[in-house]
Amino acid sequence: MPFGDKTVSAICMCLPQMGLVSAGVTAAKAITLFKPKLVVMTGVCAGRRGDCKLGDAIGANLSWDYGSGKFTEVEGEVVFEPAPFHAAASARVVGVLTELSNDKALLDELYRKSPGYRPEAVPTFHVAPLASGAAVQNHKEFFSGVVTQQRKMLGVDMEAFAVAWACHEALEPQPHWLVIKSVVDFADGTKDSKIQAFGSYISGALAVAAIERLLSR
Repeated sequence: MPFGDKTVSAICMCLPQMGLVSAGVTAAKAITLFKPKLVVMTGVCAGRRGDCKLGDAIGANLSWDYGSGKFTEVEGEVVFEPAPFHAAASARVVGVLTELSNDKALLDELYRKSPGYRPEAVPTFHVAPLASGAAVQNHKEFFSGVVTQQRKMLGVDMEAFAVAWACHEALEPQPHWLVIKSVVDFADGTKDSKIQAFGSYISGALAVAAIERLLSR
């Protein structure tokens, strides 16, 4: 695969199903077999209403499993006490994500070139924590609860942390991980299926731009 004056060997993989287990096992097998320098995941996620809009992209600088913890009883009520492990993206990856988030010309260009349906406004690219969980969330109280684990959390999905943790736990040399996902709902029961294709496009296009910048360093 040509990237400017460089040629990159790339392997594309499709998960057999959604979720943390599938993503973690698939990523771990790929890392063991192919020993990549970089593991990239794109796709869609849910975002915090009011802090992002449909079609925006999130480049993850931190990820964790928001369902990790303990259920206990306090004064007759069941209470969840979170105790997650965190995986942080490398400084090199976060630096490139931050550059892209400030590249308004690139975002304008990708927006204009997007095929089919597109949102009314050019998307914003956020660099922020992205949490993962095993179940699809689709009720309005969800974000108000899980955001207490990390006040800057902007999105949730079902796979990012598993990919990040597979890289974190890999044998040396450990690969960098890069996760970019686009907001297609707010995990509050509302849906707009038209945004799905645009979300897949913009997350993939931004990932390609990130890889190009990583290669130039």
